[in-house]
Amino acid sequence: MRLRDKHGRYITDLRVSITDRCNYRCVYCRTGNQGAQYSELPLSDYLRMVRIMVGLGIEKVRLTGGEPLLRSGVVDFVRDVAMLRSLDGHKLDIAITTNGHLLADMVEPLKRAGLRRATVSMDAVDPEKFARITRVPKGYDAVLAGIRAARRAGLDPVKVNCVLLRGFNEDQIVEFARFSREEGVVVRFIEFMPLSSSCRWKKTAYGRPRLWSPWTRSWRSSTSSVPYASCPTPPARRRAATPSMTARAKLELSRRFRILFAGTVRASA
Repeated sequence: MRLRDKHGRYITDLRVSITDRCNYRCVYCRTGNQGAQYSELPLSDYLRMVRIMVGLGIEKVRLTGGEPLLRSGVVDFVRDVAMLRSLDGHKLDIAITTNGHLLADMVEPLKRAGLRRATVSMDAVDPEKFARITRVPKGYDAVLAGIRAARRAGLDPVKVNCVLLRGFNEDQIVEFARFSREEGVVVRFIEFMPLSSSCRWKKTAYGRPRLWSPWTRSWRSSTSSVPYASCPTPPARRRAATPSMTARAKLELSRRFRILFAGTVRASA
């Protein structure tokens, strides 16, 4: 039996948070402000859950956190997951979402273990702004090294997620477009998601970030400054993609590199 959602679509993707700990203290993040709140299960328990879900039709597994690279044994865990096979007998597509701080030293063993793709959370391409958001000094160079190491290791694609915060990093939009082309990565602008009642901004020494709806203003900033070719959803796929589509717009900077806009709450928020 394969899992389906209420629209009748097969569920093939699974996200597994293997730790709530993080080595960054991002101003918009619960873990960054309150610390880890949840205990960790043994990796053998996570593996058992993944095995059960694969038997129900899962084909893609993404490891998240917190910061998953902080978890001891993560390379062996990736290797164990890579040994599983989908219902069709294919290898699983294994990805990771990471802040990238530890990625440079770990990407080669992770790739050998079976990791295929990586998404790096990176909210500025300016070292000072990056430190202001993450509240970790000198972290930018480590993350940049991790992104470049991931590309050299052959992970494909390497994506960069940027949470846009008014007053913090909205001036980084055009710089990220250039970064996408120069570094050969896919950049996605993500709107901040105030999903918890505790997500109320408090004024601190770092200032008070406000919600930022990237949709129109980000589009205008990018298209006015960086040459691009419009790349809408193909008509044959438009109807199928719309109900669950993550990115609402896409700029094709070249045949290989692009930036995406993903609005997660109403633009009036």
